[in-house]
Amino acid sequence: MTTWDVVNSKASKTRPRGRVLRTGILVASCAVILTSGMVLTLQEPAPPPAPTFSEQALADAYADAIRLRSAGNSLLGSGTLAAAEATPLGSTVTLLTVQGQALFRPIAEPAEGNAVTASASASPGSSAPAPETLPDSIPSLLAGLVASAGERLSDANGADGGTSRLLAAVGTGQLLQAESLAAAAGVAVPEGPARRPDPSPPTVSTSANSATPIAGAGLGTAVPPGEDCQVPASAELAAAVTAVLEAERQAGYAYQVALPRMIGDAAGQAATFQEDHNNLAAGAEALMADYCIEPSTAAPGYALGTGFLANPAAGLGTLEAGALAAYGDLVAFTDGTGRGWAVQALLDTAQRAHRWGADPGPLPGLSVDPAALPPLPDEATSTESASMGTPTR
Repeated sequence: MTTWDVVNSKASKTRPRGRVLRTGILVASCAVILTSGMVLTLQEPAPPPAPTFSEQALADAYADAIRLRSAGNSLLGSGTLAAAEATPLGSTVTLLTVQGQALFRPIAEPAEGNAVTASASASPGSSAPAPETLPDSIPSLLAGLVASAGERLSDANGADGGTSRLLAAVGTGQLLQAESLAAAAGVAVPEGPARRPDPSPPTVSTSANSATPIAGAGLGTAVPPGEDCQVPASAELAAAVTAVLEAERQAGYAYQVALPRMIGDAAGQAATFQEDHNNLAAGAEALMADYCIEPSTAAPGYALGTGFLANPAAGLGTLEAGALAAYGDLVAFTDGTGRGWAVQALLDTAQRAHRWGADPGPLPGLSVDPAALPPLPDEATSTESASMGTPTR
């Protein structure tokens, strides 16, 4: 027998005794723990974090859109509406459907007993309306639309950038649709967030968006921070506010050209809107000064085309609608009172476009293809049920 065989033989004899010894120690330890009254328990899982302001605002916006959509569908199915009311009500349901699709966020089920998370999660997780009485008439639906619009525009001021733009677009679209529905029904629009533009220039929060002054073609010229310069701008903010200023300058020029070609109420409305654009251009320049951006020199004029001269009202509507994207960007990249100014300017610009017959879309200031949005949960379920019920060959 070799030395290696001897070593292996001894090791094999000692292994069982080692395992027995370790088992005995483990049993003795468990006995000590049990006789001393100690209890082993599994640690409770940490509760999920409470929703952020932006998450809660999105959940509330979704819940309102789905609730009002359900009310609109119920009214359409009641058979009590005049033809003049049914068409704009159908458009209202379509708008709320698109908005619901844009707001929908699939989420996990909330933990049982977590009331805060459950309330924030109930809306995005299901398309069922909230358990409150649905509006059952055109006036009550109008009141719901205007109230929802006010909440969305208010929440846009405190949400994060992308959420803010979406909320501002939803609120603006709901308010414009309420105006269309009220006109068709021959009733007044309930009191809501529609206001005249604030002529005072905006100021910005000193906790704003980024830290480096920028310069570049089309963005304005960055200037060193001085007495009137609070926070240097990000490239995105500089591009947005520069686009807004250019749009306001072009609109001011267009109204100047259009006014001599308009008569009656349209002329008076155009004169008021021209003053609005002068105020908005001044506000954009004040915002640029706060963010250390030097405005570019204004162009002496703008090409408006022969179509504008033939139908100035339609041309003005097209220009107003074209400025919405720039204001949507500005909402996303500003904060503080600058954000509030941008949200109000987005709403006012959409209302002017609507006044001239242009369609700002279901989400003014936000470029969205409704066909690319995911279906609502109830629509997806209906589609799935229909496909399952269709016999295959």
